[in-house]
Amino acid sequence: MYYACLVIQKVSFDHITHVARFVHATLTANFGADTALYVCDEIDQADHPDNAIVFVIGEGFARHRRRRGCLYVYLNFSVVAVMGNPLRVSKEGWSAIRRKRRMLMDKLVGYDLLLDYFAPQTRVLQRHLRLPVLGFGIGVSPNVTGPAIALADRPYNVCFVGQMTPRRLRIIEDLRRRGLRMSPHSGISLEEVAAQSQCCINIHAHRSNHLETPRIIGALAVGTPVVTEKCYGLQGLLPSDLVKTAKLMRFAEITQDICSNLDELQAQQALAQHWYRQTYLPQCRRNWSDICDHVKSLIPGTALPPVLPEIAEKIPGATATQAAPMFLDQL
Repeated sequence: MYYACLVIQKVSFDHITHVARFVHATLTANFGADTALYVCDEIDQADHPDNAIVFVIGEGFARHRRRRGCLYVYLNFSVVAVMGNPLRVSKEGWSAIRRKRRMLMDKLVGYDLLLDYFAPQTRVLQRHLRLPVLGFGIGVSPNVTGPAIALADRPYNVCFVGQMTPRRLRIIEDLRRRGLRMSPHSGISLEEVAAQSQCCINIHAHRSNHLETPRIIGALAVGTPVVTEKCYGLQGLLPSDLVKTAKLMRFAEITQDICSNLDELQAQQALAQHWYRQTYLPQCRRNWSDICDHVKSLIPGTALPPVLPEIAEKIPGATATQAAPMFLDQL
């Protein structure tokens, strides 16, 4: 018998509620119905027993006390390494990456396994961390909304949920000047408001080329077309015809054109729903099943073995050898 639980920081749960519920449901399917979900401010507040497999989400968590016999697995949703052309990343973007990297490095001493969301970054982490690293797929709980709303009847033209930086605000204000109805950008679940919008936009907080997978997958999962800036790794995540890409100077114009063409919106919606349900979601579930099988093979309190080759072939970004004994801050 294996006892597993998911511990998530409250502020993180508020932002990725339906992704967290997908992870919890997946762990329950693989470890049993008694898999608990703890939403708390600090990991030590989670009342799980000893000898548990503890999955953790929350970049703001302080270091925790290791409990007897427990195996700790951290899920990283942050960009902590520059991908692609470094000249495409602004000073503010570099600063944000360094801050996220410091936060990750500070907490890894308390974990036995790292799961990373961004396949190109996963491969970098595998080369530069002592800790074993595997890639994980991001899915969305199916219980997001009630009956689907027809695109023509949705109350918002455009969905954007996220921190409102000056770079993003310029585009949002341009869209409003063009007469488009914007969704709330905070205090609401992205998937829930995307299901009420004709399209969802993905704009980098700072000039960069990073892939905001939760926002893109969250929108496609509820059948909402996506307009996005170019992102490193996007082509490896999904077919190119599933989303519309736009440069910042024409972002508002292209978004307006798409919202004014209901036939194109409906065609994009059909593509998104079919791909997510028939292709992506089954692959994501298999990925998680393989991860859970690997975690079950680990003995708490001992050094982790290498990822088995047959598992490495099934997990995006996995490697069949231990990571090199280096630190991420050497990048």
